[in-house]
Amino acid sequence: MTNLPQSKYVYKAMKNTCFIALFILGLSSYSCKKSTSDLSDDCVRVKLIGFLCGQANFQILDSKYDSFGEDGWKDGNGHILDHVFYSQLSCQDQQFLGVFNAQDVNGNGVIGKEVYLKIANTYEAGNCTTCKALLIGPATRHQVNIKASNCN
Repeated sequence: MTNLPQSKYVYKAMKNTCFIALFILGLSSYSCKKSTSDLSDDCVRVKLIGFLCGQANFQILDSKYDSFGEDGWKDGNGHILDHVFYSQLSCQDQQFLGVFNAQDVNGNGVIGKEVYLKIANTYEAGNCTTCKALLIGPATRHQVNIKASNCN
């Protein structure tokens, strides 16, 4: 019966080793998540779900980047959407979307449009005229640069 106390120590040592291994594995998976500063070279496919006066709400369509959007956001019509974020658009981005050619400042001609963009650290508004109305959007906000479909 002298082996019984020894087996308790072996069991306890193995239990501690497994706990430490799981802890390290958890830390390593956490450190693999990208921050927005890591996205400067990444191209993200999004859908324009709201636009008003140079402001836009986007829904991320690329599951690789879902974590950069907000889940469970309710729009003005009561629809609940996941992977969404708000952005203030530059004049250049608005021109690319064609909102200056749209019928009104609400951007009705561009809602639903799918584009590629890069999340930026800074943004320059430009000198285009925009109204002062506010678009209700998710709390998650990113500055963006809208790109052509090949993301150049």
